[in-house]
Amino acid sequence: MSRQSFGERLRARREYLDLSQQDLADRLGIGRVTVSNWERGERGIDVDDIPRLAKALRVPVSYFFDDDQADTDPTDEADEQELLHYYRGIPRAQRPQAKKVLRAFVSEDAEYTEGRVFGKKVE
Repeated sequence: MSRQSFGERLRARREYLDLSQQDLADRLGIGRVTVSNWERGERGIDVDDIPRLAKALRVPVSYFFDDDQADTDPTDEADEQELLHYYRGIPRAQRPQAKKVLRAFVSEDAEYTEGRVFGKKVE
């Protein structure tokens, strides 16, 4: 995986968790500029630091390296970017509510695929 791709995934996850670069830097005990450099792909991360980063962002280490495109719908990334664009437009004070709504949709979608709608079995 390229530094650029790594940085894009890092930034997307950090923003999803509504963390500033400084917040993440504080969690890792490093400088904010280091986080910024990782995100822009200007500096590579030490391999030994990746597990700590993954833990701080609550993702498996594989989150940064899973390049298996065979199982990925090409529209998924575009959809994700569009959602991220809209999410960034929501005022910070309203983001917790937006996350609750999104989680409800994800939960509902999972139930639908299992033959349930709003928790009720559908035949």
